[in-house]
Amino acid sequence: KCLSKFNSSQGFGKIKDCLSKKDACVHFVGVGGVSMYSLFNFTKNMGIAVTGSDKTLTGRVEKLIMEGFNVKVPENREAIEYASLVVYSLAVSDGDAELRLAEELGIPTVSRAEYLAYISLEYKMKISVSGSHGKSTVTAMIAKILSDAALSPSVLSGANLNDYSEPYVFAKRDYLVFEACEYKDSFLKFSPDVAAFLNLEFDHTDYFKSFDDIKRSFLSAMKKAEICVVNKDDGELFSQAEESGKDIISYGMNPDADFSASEIRCENGRYSFSVLKCGEKIEEISLSVLGKFSVYNALAAFAVAHKLGVESQLIAKSLSEFSGIERRLEIIGMRKCGAPVIYDYAHHPSEIKSAILAARELYKGEICVIFKPHTYTRTRDLFDEFVIALSFADKIYISEIDGIREKEIDGVNSQKLAEAIGNSAFALDDSEILERSLKSDACIIIMGAANLDEIKFEILRILGIDN
Repeated sequence: KCLSKFNSSQGFGKIKDCLSKKDACVHFVGVGGVSMYSLFNFTKNMGIAVTGSDKTLTGRVEKLIMEGFNVKVPENREAIEYASLVVYSLAVSDGDAELRLAEELGIPTVSRAEYLAYISLEYKMKISVSGSHGKSTVTAMIAKILSDAALSPSVLSGANLNDYSEPYVFAKRDYLVFEACEYKDSFLKFSPDVAAFLNLEFDHTDYFKSFDDIKRSFLSAMKKAEICVVNKDDGELFSQAEESGKDIISYGMNPDADFSASEIRCENGRYSFSVLKCGEKIEEISLSVLGKFSVYNALAAFAVAHKLGVESQLIAKSLSEFSGIERRLEIIGMRKCGAPVIYDYAHHPSEIKSAILAARELYKGEICVIFKPHTYTRTRDLFDEFVIALSFADKIYISEIDGIREKEIDGVNSQKLAEAIGNSAFALDDSEILERSLKSDACIIIMGAANLDEIKFEILRILGIDN
């Protein structure tokens, strides 16, 4: 039976037994997900046989197939028979045929987070990054700093790292830097040595029923860490950290934070600032990535790296050189009029607003957002917040909701969202979106958590932009 209530002492023992078999083979259900794809490759690099499946032929699934791995779409039932362990993504439904088959055959199954928790035990220093927003970027920032410091970290990020064109790095078993997501309490499986907590907002409303629910989850995650690096400007988050009883390293704009930013300047959307440690200026950073929120991300990474003993000067240099990651305000081309085309992962109202405002600092003309809502529950429960956030753009073209793991909810649709925003918003099919979005000399932001590569590549093709 699936280990939905994972007992680490028993569960880790089962995983160890499965992986120590002479003919061990791990099967990944939902291998196209970024974290599952990374764990597939980690396992392969550990010298263990791997197989996989996914419902959709994504770019990552296609890559694994082309590399000769036994990965199939939409199912790979025959591979289950040879597996010693099955790892599944939380996006996989409870009634999944492969998981049912594994149960019938008596093959142990564990979630992605449970499997990662076991693998993390191999590392001397485990550094996790949690928060409602910014996890992938801060993970990548810390990874770059540690790499520049010749510490050779292993990394599991939520997006491709620019220096590797992959979302993972498999290296020495000293440092592991990874995202620890709150969805379905996944981050409660981990016991990191240093845990960064970036921010706290109500999200994943298909699982958390209230803001108090998610606050309790973050508090539990903090209690499992040895040291917590926490954003002091986020009052709700910081109050949870204080309640945790753990050692806290704080950061933020608050001058009372252990690491704070002062003399903040912005030029063409990119920020420069001084880093203060306990009120004393220690370094200058000029970021290459967009948005004021990047200052917070950089401070979090600075605080973590400083705690790990990296010299301040090297940290500042590394952060100044950091060029961003895939789909995080990623400029994928420039229009002839000088307007950028941006690809972004934003799917929560706060992220949407921040992305639009960052684009406005870069480009003074019209901002056109192409948005695909992610999950019916999030769209329903944060409806008013979506209306406000999207209204910061001049034109908003809304695609069909990506339900991913959910059934449709009556009355929740893109048309209603567009109507609530007003005359600047339109719910359209993808072909109409392409036609309308290219009519003006606007900065185009392609935005959402779904796979929007089709729209992205078609816009670039029409505009004659190489990517």
